[in-house]
Amino acid sequence: MSMRDPKPVLFCLSALLVLAGCSQSAGSRPESKAAPVVFGTDDREDFFESTDPKFADIIRTSTVALVDPRYIDVSDPENVVPDTVSLGEYLDLCGGQRYVDQPSMASCSGTLIDDDLVLTAAHCVDAEVCANWYFVFGFYMTGPEELNHMTAADVYTCAEIVIEEYTEDENEPTWHDYAIVRLDRPVEGPRAPANIEMDPASIAVGDPIAAIGFGNGIPAKIHSGVVLRSTIPWGYFIGTTDTFSGNSGSGTYNAEHELIGVFVRGTQADYVERPRGCSVVNTVNEEDGTQEYDYASKAVLDFCSRGYASERLCGVDDPEPVPDIDPQPEPTPESEGEPTPEAEPVPEQDSAEVVENPEVESPLVPKPDDEDVGCGAAENHVSALIALLLVGLLGQRKAMR
Repeated sequence: MSMRDPKPVLFCLSALLVLAGCSQSAGSRPESKAAPVVFGTDDREDFFESTDPKFADIIRTSTVALVDPRYIDVSDPENVVPDTVSLGEYLDLCGGQRYVDQPSMASCSGTLIDDDLVLTAAHCVDAEVCANWYFVFGFYMTGPEELNHMTAADVYTCAEIVIEEYTEDENEPTWHDYAIVRLDRPVEGPRAPANIEMDPASIAVGDPIAAIGFGNGIPAKIHSGVVLRSTIPWGYFIGTTDTFSGNSGSGTYNAEHELIGVFVRGTQADYVERPRGCSVVNTVNEEDGTQEYDYASKAVLDFCSRGYASERLCGVDDPEPVPDIDPQPEPTPESEGEPTPEAEPVPEQDSAEVVENPEVESPLVPKPDDEDVGCGAAENHVSALIALLLVGLLGQRKAMR
């Protein structure tokens, strides 16, 4: 594996945007705060050692790594591999720390929610990320020293950012940090969208949860914890999963293996430095958990309220077209031959802002080494229809359990 400069820290200080909506110019998002830590016992589990086969299956089928092209080698379609250093080298960890020899490749995490849609944190994506980064399935350990074999079939690119909502002010009572990305093609192979719990009121203090993603960029882990606090209906919830930078965007699940949230941020350091210069995991008490998660149902309701087609998410394959505004009358015999009056301007309609990548490159085309993609911000808008659609969509979505 080749040496590299430290990857851009994508675990930005995430806080989410108020329902009234706001806009952020590119590059305006704050620098990353420290990510969460280990609370009590280190509960992280690899795919091969999972005590819950269904969570292991979610790693295999639904969990995707967001990867800067500098840290992955896609030159051989039959053998896609990390092109990066180990976690121990990357963070200068002391001896005896967990996972020191595993490759640190991912910068954020995501979850497949439809055949070509990925849910992640908004602070993980922007137009430049969409144009250049890879979305990689199958990045997990099959044994203590065996990385799952990946091919070009596991590598996707971003076709467009369908929705992206981000709140700059972390003190807002309702905030957002979620994005839904459309992949360059529907998934194939052993992939399946996660089942989503659409009722935020089902998340209760004390409930067990698990965040699944790529903490510190290493192969996917199951990060277990419990809910400490929930701010219903459209705030966020707080828990104790042992999550790290790189876990941003991780799908967070309840005990029934339903997707309930998106991990977005924490406020304590991942590691602490020892006097001899190397670092160890920062361990604190369980009750001091500060990991914060946005509601997955909020992102889905936003997506559906904007009229996007998805049988799985919204119950419609092809939404009704929006009627023409103030259509011109059909000509009558009396009006024929008369000059046609100039049509009134059609008022602009609110619509979902879509960041498009019109020429999606093949996932097998290596990207330049000098790219420096970090946290960005795009224009953001939250539909006011979310609250109105909540009751109706909750009824439709109960079947997803």
